[in-house]
Amino acid sequence: MLMYKNSSYTYDQLLRLAFPKRPFDEKLAILKGLQRVRIVIYDEYVIALSYVGSNNGETASILGAIADISFVAQKDKQKEHVVRVSGRVNMHIDVGINKVMEDIGKRFNGMGGGHKKAAGCVAYGDVEEILNYCEERIKEELKKKNL
Repeated sequence: MLMYKNSSYTYDQLLRLAFPKRPFDEKLAILKGLQRVRIVIYDEYVIALSYVGSNNGETASILGAIADISFVAQKDKQKEHVVRVSGRVNMHIDVGINKVMEDIGKRFNGMGGGHKKAAGCVAYGDVEEILNYCEERIKEELKKKNL
């Protein structure tokens, strides 16, 4: 049995710790988000946009591992006019999604920020309108960077 360096855990045990089994409802939420993906081709970039009932961050990360850029929206369960959006940028693209998410949050009377490759915002409004603006705003950023 292969043991990881300086650890009493096997490789399989470490994998299970790093990637725990997902609960049933989480799997369904993510898969539904993947079914709803709207794919946008901009120059040679793939932008994926979707919405979910829960797990928007995880869904955005999964999409971001495949697409160049992903945005996944989720309505707040208690406050229907509140929308949370997670954005992800593939590691091969030099765009700071944190600034983009900050701008999106401000545009929709909310707030946003995060890391260069993974960020989010809280916005107030219609999910489709917010996702459309996410598309518009990231295209502006890509154009500015001449990527």
